[in-house]
Amino acid sequence: MAYLIKRSGRRDLVDRVAQTRNNAHIAELADDADLRRWLDSVGLSAAEAGRIQPSYDFPGEEDDQTVSADYALTSILISGASLTTIGLNLVAPSRPSGWAGVVAGSAGVIAGAVNLDGNDGTKKVAVANIVIGGGSIAAGLYRLIEHRPARTEAVVVVPTADGGRLGFAVHTTF
Repeated sequence: MAYLIKRSGRRDLVDRVAQTRNNAHIAELADDADLRRWLDSVGLSAAEAGRIQPSYDFPGEEDDQTVSADYALTSILISGASLTTIGLNLVAPSRPSGWAGVVAGSAGVIAGAVNLDGNDGTKKVAVANIVIGGGSIAAGLYRLIEHRPARTEAVVVVPTADGGRLGFAVHTTF
């Protein structure tokens, strides 16, 4: 907006704002009487001027909801592994799936814990890592503590003789 104001002949307004409230957005300057008069003279409201004004990415400033690409990728991989081991421990439990759950879940909890001090977006992902990792650890420990031996599947075929007739009897165990 400063460029438009300056091009309209009000360099004095731009210079004053630059000295007193540099990098302020129009919404933050709505209380400035000179700015309001200029906006009225060109037929804009403060809200309209605010929509025209671009946002600026200054070094050191970061959107509060952004998550670094590295942490996002790490979270996807670790949470995917944790969710997979939870599924395995529910559907096809075994000692290896129990250990995998503990390892994947621990990685998720650690990844979440070291990122809890980030911005709001990073904190949300960190909490999700901790919750999913905790679930994976719980399911893995349950499988290790309550491990059931694998079921034996068998098909037994036995020859039979019933009333002079020969045949086979099939017995299955699942």
